[in-house]
Amino acid sequence: GPSGNDDPLSQSFSVSADLRSQGIFVTSIDLWFGKKHAELPITLQIREMENGYPSPVIVPFGSLTKDASEINVNASSAIESSKTTFTFESPVFLHNRRDYCFTLIPGGNNPEYAVWCAELGQTDIDTNELIHKPASMGVMFVSSNDKTWTAIQKEDVKFRINKAKFSTRTNGTYYIENEDIDYLTVDAFTNGGDGSTFIAG
Repeated sequence: GPSGNDDPLSQSFSVSADLRSQGIFVTSIDLWFGKKHAELPITLQIREMENGYPSPVIVPFGSLTKDASEINVNASSAIESSKTTFTFESPVFLHNRRDYCFTLIPGGNNPEYAVWCAELGQTDIDTNELIHKPASMGVMFVSSNDKTWTAIQKEDVKFRINKAKFSTRTNGTYYIENEDIDYLTVDAFTNGGDGSTFIAG
């Protein structure tokens, strides 16, 4: 069901890419909201983890704020069509075999934002099936001050992390233009009579 709080909420996750890879580039994160504030925005941040808890360190390019009008809401079910996609301005690099979290911070710390979660032992509202295993390998955290976090072991935020897939078989064009530089203009040469040459101009 939807989980809401008037303070930050975090969900941890692990990056498990190919062992030959140094990491992944995250392009966006999909979330499902059960309710929202009529006017106040909400911020999503990808943060580093420290000793198993969310830290205040935001990864480069990993913060994005959406207005309330950009948030899709479905109060009865977390169906695919009701997702809200947080697309970062630049792909966010995350190191392989490292834990991170995304943190949701409602504007004005209002209690009217809620995201859909899966709770172990409860019934899935979409499939009517028992949730018999954790929805993800991470942990959901709540905080009252964005400093001290409490782990909610039985619940996980419903989310999808989308990563970039690069191709080396695509042709591209790269245009390079030199900047204007100062140069010396020579108007005339004058012999000084002793073998020296003066440059006039």
